[in-house]
Amino acid sequence: MLLLGHFFLFKTRLSSLEEYFLPLKIRLFKQKNVFSSS
Repeated sequence: MLLLGHFFLFKTRLSSLEEYFLPLKIRLFKQKNVFSSS
């Protein structure tokens, strides 16, 4: 039961981390596209 709680805590933390890093990934991806297209 305790393990399940830790798992959910880990999942929510991971999703919040993804939400934090997603704009950075998109920005990097757009920069790569700009560099490759030019």
